[in-house]
Amino acid sequence: MVLACYVATQIADGGLASFFPLLGIGIGVVWVFFGGSVWWLPLFAGMGIGGVFYFGFKVHPFEVGFFLSLAAALPLIAMRAGQPLAHRSLPRGLLLFLFFICLEAGFSCARFSGGSTRDMGSILRIYLKEFWAPFFLLVFYYYGKSRFIAVGFYVLEFTYLIRLLIGMVAVFIPNFTYLPGVNMILPASGVNGTDDLRASGLGLAMVAMMMSFYQKGWLFSMLQRLAFIVALIGVGFGGGRGTLVGLLMAVVLFALFSRRKSMLWGAAVLIFAIICLLNLKPELMDGLNPKIQRTASILIVNFEGVRGTEFGQTKEGLEGDLSTNDWHHRLAQIGRERWTANLPNFLFGTGIRSYDETALKEPDPKVQFALALNSSADTAAYEDGLWTVLATSGLVTLVFYVVLFGGFIRKIIELSPIMGRTPFGRSLVFLSTFVIVDWVAFCYWQGGFPSYELMVVGATVVYLQDYEAEFKAKEEA
Repeated sequence: MVLACYVATQIADGGLASFFPLLGIGIGVVWVFFGGSVWWLPLFAGMGIGGVFYFGFKVHPFEVGFFLSLAAALPLIAMRAGQPLAHRSLPRGLLLFLFFICLEAGFSCARFSGGSTRDMGSILRIYLKEFWAPFFLLVFYYYGKSRFIAVGFYVLEFTYLIRLLIGMVAVFIPNFTYLPGVNMILPASGVNGTDDLRASGLGLAMVAMMMSFYQKGWLFSMLQRLAFIVALIGVGFGGGRGTLVGLLMAVVLFALFSRRKSMLWGAAVLIFAIICLLNLKPELMDGLNPKIQRTASILIVNFEGVRGTEFGQTKEGLEGDLSTNDWHHRLAQIGRERWTANLPNFLFGTGIRSYDETALKEPDPKVQFALALNSSADTAAYEDGLWTVLATSGLVTLVFYVVLFGGFIRKIIELSPIMGRTPFGRSLVFLSTFVIVDWVAFCYWQGGFPSYELMVVGATVVYLQDYEAEFKAKEEA
């Protein structure tokens, strides 16, 4: 009754700016007490939805999902001591890695925050991108039920779809960037416009493909194919050349996991035919959206010569694309120089600093460009996985990742004989294989900390271990 009166009052006053945040808090409180075995679902939703909530300060949905999931796990922790199942094996080095991240974060806060609470908060939020996956796996190892993991990926697929559709609306309505009642800056908005379609498109495509292994039936298959087509369109409008290569690689990997030679050969022939056609007839790209042209340019052998001529781009568009390439090249150069500057940097990285807004106030474009590069490097925004890890956290962190991923991969190989018998096993192994190959193959050009990859691979191992134990118990009975 009180809530209804409050809503009516807000509507009468012509504003709901404070109602939706309160509604979100209310839903969160309910979830903390009633989330139960699926306490981790908000994390999947937060990873998929993207964007930024703004209440005088920025809050990322992923952060909300992570902390809400942990809060929902607290009742389980309070009701029973976490007794790990005998068949689950905690990855070697996981606890030590978490401790090392905490040391890194503490060092950066002590050295670079200058005692400012605001700067300290900014630094810790960036370290959260590295911290959340191993910590989530630790809690999931004790209190997670893997039988519901498919529900999480359904939620992830749905939120990716919503995010992509919002991005497609922004393609045709550039001013559609903000939801006032929800105080949300949409995921496809910002400096790079629709570039977020790269992440949402590839993410949706991957989940749609993995779900195709899970359930059969013409209706389900049709919906997943439709989701994949929508994702492909999103990738095209995203303008990501590397993203397109990753998507084509995923198609070939999907054909391999399908164990159908006809699908594998069909996918290979189709991709080869498209590449040949674009190289022989690049004028086919004329008249298409510049973002689509940029995406497809990776398939053209001499795309440096083609871009800006056959594609019919304006001089400003060509210069903008070249400045993007220069931005990535310079960031990688800064990362390499910082990492190799001295032995401590080589082993432990340079740490993280808060964002310096000086670049935003600089009138000279060249000086602004240089300052923005340094600010991006300071905040671990290298826009590629390799230098994000090495320059920020050093060789020690890379070794931790190698040990963790190596242990998970070894477990997956050991459990591979039961993969075909599990309802969701092949789906998870397919996604795990892709995220590992994709990060390694493109870590020099795109990406960040391999946190999502670590979460997927770790959850796959837990699921396979649980299913193997359940299968053995049924056989013994």
